[in-house]
This record gives sequence, C-alpha cells and structure tokens, in this order.
Amino acid sequence: MDATIELLFNEAIRMERYVAALYRLFEKLFPEEYTVWENLVAEEENHAAIIRSGRDFFFEEGLFPFEALDRDLQRVRSINALIETTLAAFRRHPPTIGEALLRSLEFESCSVEYYYQHVLQSKPGSNAAALFQELSGQSDSHERRILDLMKKYGVQAP
Repeated sequence: MDATIELLFNEAIRMERYVAALYRLFEKLFPEEYTVWENLVAEEENHAAIIRSGRDFFFEEGLFPFEALDRDLQRVRSINALIETTLAAFRRHPPTIGEALLRSLEFESCSVEYYYQHVLQSKPGSNAAALFQELSGQSDSHERRILDLMKKYGVQAP
C-alpha cells in the first residue's frame, strides 16, 4: 500500500475515534439525550473499525470504496487537530447543549464524516461500495439526528 494512502486511512480512523470521544463526553454532559449520544459513539467506533479493516484487509483487494475517504491529507489532519482541540476545551469548560450540537453538526459535515455518510447513503456504484454499506449496516444520517436535536432545543443551524 502506498504510504500516503496508509496515512489517509490512519487519519480517517483517528477522526472517527476523536468524534466518538467527543460524543462520549456529550453522553456524560447531557444525560437527557444519553441514548442519542450513546448510539453515535457506537456508530463512530464502528466506522473506525470498518476503515481499519478496509486498510488492513480490503483495500489491496479492491474491496474498499476509496471514495469513502477524503484524499486531502492536510485537510484531514487540520480537522483532526480542530476536533482534538475542541475536545480538550470542552473537557476544561463544558459547552452548552447548543454549542455541543453546533460543533457536532460541523464535524459531521466535514471531510471523512461527509465522505463516509455519502457512500452509505448513495446507490452502490461498485461491489466495494455495496459491501461497505452492508458492513456499516446504517442508513440513518448522523447529521439528521443532530439537526433533530437542534430543533428540539431551539438551536439555529448555521
């Protein structure tokens, strides 16, 4: 595997784990929505596992839909740094539910999350994409669930 492609996989896995850690924090901070955050944590961890399996077993065989990854390594690294900084800041100074939802929406709309969800919700263009959808087992958009919570709490989407 090309070194750059391996780095893209590693950064994508890292992003999924950071987003899961952020949602795990929100589970604790906003127990009234525990189930939503708990489900998002589990799904993000599942995404990381699927991408890791894609890197380790499926990519070389042409069975991982490369369109599920952002190919701009610097952008992915920048987003990971932003998520990591946000997570540290929220641990020091807990956000309001509105701030948490706005950041969640921002991170779900970016890079790896966007491409991952796009492949899940699109009609499979290849056997690799169909396998990816089947392994992921999800069609419900994270972004939609966050927007539903925003509506519930009267938080305006940007």
